[in-house]
Amino acid sequence: MAVSSYQGPASIGLSDFTALRTRLVAAFGILGLVISGLGLAVVLLTGLNTRSVDGGAVLAFLVFVTASGLALWLIRHDQLEPATLVLIATYLIAFFFDPTNLLAGTLVLLLAATQASSLVLLMTALVVFGGFGLRIAQSVALTGGFTDAIFIYTVPMAALVILVVVTRVFVNSVTRAFSESARASAQLDTGAGIQRIVAGTGNVNDVLMQSVALIQERFGYDRVQVFLLNARDGQATLAASTHAPNTDLRLPVSAVSTIGQVALRGTLAVNPLTAARYRPEDDALRLKSGTQIALPLKDGQEVVAVLDLQSARTNAFSPTDQRALQIIADLLATGLRNVRLIEAQSAAAEENRRQYERAEEALREVERLNRELTRASWQGYTAERMTGITLQQETLLSDDRWTDALARASSEGKSVTRQDGEQQIVAVPVMLRGEVIGAIEVEPGAGSEQEALGMMQAVASRLAISLENARLFEEAQEMTAQEQRISEIAARYQEVGSVDELLRITLDELSDALGAERASIRLGAGASELSVTGEQKGRGS
Repeated sequence: MAVSSYQGPASIGLSDFTALRTRLVAAFGILGLVISGLGLAVVLLTGLNTRSVDGGAVLAFLVFVTASGLALWLIRHDQLEPATLVLIATYLIAFFFDPTNLLAGTLVLLLAATQASSLVLLMTALVVFGGFGLRIAQSVALTGGFTDAIFIYTVPMAALVILVVVTRVFVNSVTRAFSESARASAQLDTGAGIQRIVAGTGNVNDVLMQSVALIQERFGYDRVQVFLLNARDGQATLAASTHAPNTDLRLPVSAVSTIGQVALRGTLAVNPLTAARYRPEDDALRLKSGTQIALPLKDGQEVVAVLDLQSARTNAFSPTDQRALQIIADLLATGLRNVRLIEAQSAAAEENRRQYERAEEALREVERLNRELTRASWQGYTAERMTGITLQQETLLSDDRWTDALARASSEGKSVTRQDGEQQIVAVPVMLRGEVIGAIEVEPGAGSEQEALGMMQAVASRLAISLENARLFEEAQEMTAQEQRISEIAARYQEVGSVDELLRITLDELSDALGAERASIRLGAGASELSVTGEQKGRGS
């Protein structure tokens, strides 16, 4: 008996139905074993009483016991169909030897109606009703008309026909119910499996490959494939398949193939697998014969992919199957959209990380340049000025000498303490933008070393900022004074009208501003187009 078009091996519903069938066949086997055992016991006891044992009856019952035992052994080893056929054959043999055996005929018809295929049921019914019909024909031939004996056979025959029909209808209804339950279970299980795949996988290709494998496992179709659509070139590219190793195969989005139809129209399509629907070069994408269903995977109203399922059986996809598969396709489409969103978010996060790293690198470069500028600025500043003060016996004196503690604090960039006899000396660096621009040395009196060190570090950090502000203010003043002096020189230029006077004013002002003892200007093209020489007094440029 065909249980269902559903072929998935992991269905709870069909497992339960198979268990029910198994228990029913086992009950028939046990019943046959009990009946044949009791019959054998009756024959043997009767033979002992009469001292004459019916050897044929004993053999028949032994065969029946053996066949029933064999059926139970087959059931124990998960051979349900062979066990069913053994029991049907055994009951038919018993009925064949005694066509009036109503119990044997009823049992074999019930067994065939609940377990066997339609062909086996038909053959069983022909044997049973043929036996009854033979008995009726013999009765008519002997009596020459209708007798009570004929009535004895026709009534059981009519009752058996009704029983067989009702039983078969009931079994078919139960089969369909279990099939629907199995399909719903597979649908829910597949949907949950796809959600787990999406949650555990952040890559579109991995999600598609695992999903087609899951769908094939749950529904048992011969081939499951997913085609991704490319709107730019109008092609559907094979992205995942349970069969085709080449995932770079393409189909045009057109009515030439079932895939192209679904991609173009956005509705599912069911077609036989005929060569007319494919180009010759697309044979790797399909089975040679059978049925194909293609379902759209949509992101909103846009078809982004096509789910292709193929079965070697004809008319493999019922309307119920189509509805279930469309739900699976919708779940897969949702999962595909989520994975793409995750990929986009991951790409954005990666880009943000790179931007952050570049920003950090740029910040480090700015800090490096600031340190270099700070170092160069203070080196130039200290080279031109006396930049040291010493407090000695309550008197402040200009002093640019570096003690050992000051030198260590400056070179090491950290606080230094040392003992000079009974006197403790603490030195801390003055740091600006990570560069040492000086150092402070103190011989603390009362108080602990830690207190002195903490206060000196706090003062040094504030001093560094104030020193930088003061230096910049001095530079600004110098620049202002220089600009003012240049403006005064330019103003004198406006008062004369000869070249010679302009040259005299220039040398006079420059020598006065720079303290030069000798200066000269040359016009024309001598050794070079313009020559300016000078001897400076003090410092100049």
